[in-house]
Amino acid sequence: MNDVQLSEVLNKIETISEFKFFVDTQKIDVTKEVDIKADKEKIFDILDKLFSGTNITYEVYKKQILLKKVDLKPNKLTSFGPGQSYIEIIKLQQTITGTITDENGTPLPGANILEKGTTNGTQADFDGKFSISVDDENVILVVTYIGFATKEVVVTGQSSINIVLEESAAGLDEVVVMGFGTQKKEAVVGAMTSITPSELKIPSSNLTTALAGRISGMVSYQTSGEPGADNAQFFVRGVASFNGQNGPLILIDGVELTVDDLARLQPDDIQSFSVLKDPTTTAIYGARGANGIILVT
Repeated sequence: MNDVQLSEVLNKIETISEFKFFVDTQKIDVTKEVDIKADKEKIFDILDKLFSGTNITYEVYKKQILLKKVDLKPNKLTSFGPGQSYIEIIKLQQTITGTITDENGTPLPGANILEKGTTNGTQADFDGKFSISVDDENVILVVTYIGFATKEVVVTGQSSINIVLEESAAGLDEVVVMGFGTQKKEAVVGAMTSITPSELKIPSSNLTTALAGRISGMVSYQTSGEPGADNAQFFVRGVASFNGQNGPLILIDGVELTVDDLARLQPDDIQSFSVLKDPTTTAIYGARGANGIILVT
C-alpha cells in the first residue's frame, strides 16, 4: 500500500484480523499518508514498520490496540504480543565525560559528580576521569571534593568537559581524634601533646629513653644501665599513685601494654605518638587514665 492514509491501513488491518484500533484523532493525524509493504507478516511487525521513526506507539489489551503519541522520539521500537500491556520506549540519554583537576592540573581521584536535583551521580577514577549519563543536554553538574570549593557546571550540550576546582580553606581546620570522635584542635579542653616519629630518632638504648626532654610535663628517668634492664621510668605531671602504679597508661594500637612493650618499638614503625596529660582522660579511659595516657599508633 503506497501513498495511503494511516486510517486506511488501520481499517484494512481490522478487516483481516480480530484487532480493533482506538485512536485519539486530536493528537494523532490519521489522514497522514504512509507507505507500507507486508506479505504474510505478523500484525505487530507491520505496526513496528508503520510507526518506525515516528513518535507514535501502541499498547495492546487483548484484542484492542491503543495508539498513543509521545513527546520523545523513540530510538528503538519493540513489539509485544497480546496479553502484554505496553510497548517499550528506550529513552535517549547523553553521556558526559571529563576530568576533574585542581588549579595545578593534578587529578582529583574520588571527586563526586552529581546531577543537580537528582540522585544520579558518579565518582572520578584514579586519574580524575569520570563518565555520567544524563537525560537533559543542559543539565547542571555539581562537583565536590574535600578541601575544595563546590562547583556547579552547566553542560549546555557538551559531551566532554574538564572541570577545575579551587582550594578552599573552609573545613580544613586541624582536628584531633578523641576516644569519642573528632574535635577541632582549638575545641579540645584536655591537655595533650603530640610528637612526630622523626623526633624520636636519636641515639638511645630504646624508645623509652628517647622520651626525656621531648614532651612538656613528662618526667623520664633511667635507674639502671644494665642491658635488658635499662628501660626508663616516667610519669606525667607529678607523682601520683593508683594501686602503687605511678606510670601512665600505655595504649599501643588501642591495646594496653607495658613499658617493656613500648621499649621494643622502633620509631620507623610509629605513625603517631601522643600524650594525654590531665584528669579529663578518665572520662574516656577510666581510672587508669588518672596518671596520664600514652597513645601510640
